[in-house]
Amino acid sequence: MKKFLSLILALVMVFSLVACGAKTEEEVSEAPVATEIPSEEVEIVTGDEVKENEETVDALSIIGYTVNQEPEFQTRVRTGLQAACDERGYELKIGVYGGDTTKQRAFVEAFINAGAQVCMDFASNAEIGAALAELCDASGVYMIGVDGDYGEPAYYFGTNNPLCATNNGIILAEWVRDNWEGKVDKFVRFNNPEYAPILQSRTEGGWDAFCSVLPEYAEKKDEVYEEVFVNADSLISQQNVRDWFTKQDDAVTSAWIALSDNDIMVAVTEIDSMGKTKDTVCVGNDCTQVFLEQLIVKGTETCWVSSLNFRPDNYGKLLVKLAEDLMTDAESVPYMTSFDLPGCNVTNVQEMFPEKYAEVTATM
Repeated sequence: MKKFLSLILALVMVFSLVACGAKTEEEVSEAPVATEIPSEEVEIVTGDEVKENEETVDALSIIGYTVNQEPEFQTRVRTGLQAACDERGYELKIGVYGGDTTKQRAFVEAFINAGAQVCMDFASNAEIGAALAELCDASGVYMIGVDGDYGEPAYYFGTNNPLCATNNGIILAEWVRDNWEGKVDKFVRFNNPEYAPILQSRTEGGWDAFCSVLPEYAEKKDEVYEEVFVNADSLISQQNVRDWFTKQDDAVTSAWIALSDNDIMVAVTEIDSMGKTKDTVCVGNDCTQVFLEQLIVKGTETCWVSSLNFRPDNYGKLLVKLAEDLMTDAESVPYMTSFDLPGCNVTNVQEMFPEKYAEVTATM
């Protein structure tokens, strides 16, 4: 079994897109395979207040954490996780493996040998995550996939991807209803057929949610719904957006939904340069710094009207609580722990991100 797991980790060098908007090109460009998130056994955490357990858990002392690379989102997750462990008195062992899956496995083995009771891994490929979960399970260690769906015996923590699609579809429809009298020519989904199912679900349900608000479009999918290919190469994505617009009538209105803010940022750049801002509305995920700055500066003059707030700063406390719950009563812990996903827009950005709002407005 060890040889088999080693072979898997050595040969499979692909990583899934993470839940966050900030992703590396290596992560985005590959074609991971992941399982669907089950509809049952899902705990949804609401609000920004994280309810901690009243006491620390004596049986928990060491938590291991592996991550491929650390752009903005992952850095905020790690920082919050470290702070939560420090506050609760647990040791956090961190392994940044930089795409080397052999090194990744070595980190997990080292954590187990050091006495870790729980290991966490940030959004690996499903096969890699499953192999790591089996390795941990054989040693009596719990594995948590952070925004990575590895299947049992691992536990999933992170973004409820289908909820992203639902929320963003509704946001688009309500915006069209309130600003364009409920009329739009095209609904455009940024997509890559090679994305894993767990990521496809972040946008593929957007159309149905859109139609739940504007039911008259349910019978018009063939003439309204379209897809534009996107991948890690922003130049290709930009060209695809430009090509799409050049094929349309000059007066066409369109509503865009994407997996990440990075994708929408590419689209918005082209939309602005082509003078299509007033005829376009876009939504994304993760409230990246670029989105917040554009929203605060441009207000209602931007077509990028909303982004779902993934709140990576809350991951740490929630992950530590999950680890404590597993050590206390694993049988009662659901397979998936997620959280609600409010949309950030011009009306609530100051409340959601007061520090960023003050920083940007101070220079205006």
